[in-house]
Amino acid sequence: MFKQNVIPRYRGFNLLGMFCSNDSKINRGRAPGYFIEEDFKMIADWGFDFVRLPLSYRVWSSAEQPLVINKEKLAPLDMALEYADKYNLHVSINMHRVPGYCINDDEPIPEPFSLWNNDKQAYDALEFQWKTLAERYKNVPSSRLDFDLINEPQYNVLNARQAVIQHKLTKAIRTISPDRTITINGTHTGTMLPTESLHIGDENIVYSLRGYAPQSLTHYGISGTTEGTPIPTWPNSKQVIGCANINWDRAKMDQYHDMWAAASNIYNRGVICNELGCFNKTPHDVVLAWYEDEMASLKEHNIGYAVWNLRGAFGIMDSGRADVDYVDHNGHKLDKKLLELLQRY
Repeated sequence: MFKQNVIPRYRGFNLLGMFCSNDSKINRGRAPGYFIEEDFKMIADWGFDFVRLPLSYRVWSSAEQPLVINKEKLAPLDMALEYADKYNLHVSINMHRVPGYCINDDEPIPEPFSLWNNDKQAYDALEFQWKTLAERYKNVPSSRLDFDLINEPQYNVLNARQAVIQHKLTKAIRTISPDRTITINGTHTGTMLPTESLHIGDENIVYSLRGYAPQSLTHYGISGTTEGTPIPTWPNSKQVIGCANINWDRAKMDQYHDMWAAASNIYNRGVICNELGCFNKTPHDVVLAWYEDEMASLKEHNIGYAVWNLRGAFGIMDSGRADVDYVDHNGHKLDKKLLELLQRY
């Protein structure tokens, strides 16, 4: 078994305060830019040391004018970094929606160009966005802040094209912030090693994997209905990938994490699981059993994690599960059993 030993084993949560624009259909009434100091304090008080901030460029720019930034709307991000510093949390800034690409189809105005089809306008806008953030936070040390370039390139995106873009972005950012740690998502929505990107950078490169396997368990009911869909079980939970019907259990988890840890050893890359979690329709006893094995496997491979998310349908608070005995925590409904499980790992 391999172990990741390049970066600290960070443990924490995704915070969604700038995840989408006001116009997004998944906004659900949340004003973008609402990071709350309480969240950072709770995370630290519970013993965690990491927050990932998935961002949409549409919060401070627009599809029509991606080279125009309303810098006042970046103020909540400034505050998030201040809160993180106050509570000694490492921050990963992730561009979840970039000019020309997002894994979510949530905006009424689609991206007017494609990042993956050699669209110069898309790349130029993305580089401009990252260079703006690099300049804004160049005095924040890399030990406190990393840049997570592009969230979850999909299955149909050529690996080589991803690598070219990420290589160019890394060089552009490091003209401003030479020591900045750069995080590169795995291909195939974060599930496969980004092998075409192994040449990028000599150091301070982190690979980000996903902990959503099997999705038949982690995303059960997310389409709004569970009718006709088998209720997930754990272990021995099935998932069809391509022509393969894969049986997921702890041994399969270990095999999956071993692949990433081996790459860390061979290529001197950090590895972290920057998203994992279960939707609120999966039975709670199944969720806890799955999490126990997922957390144990990650720990054995010395791979850190960021749960998606703190509050919400995948989270440990205000998740809306029907089969949880919540406890009150500062006015929030806390899934204490899940929190205590995470704290053990």
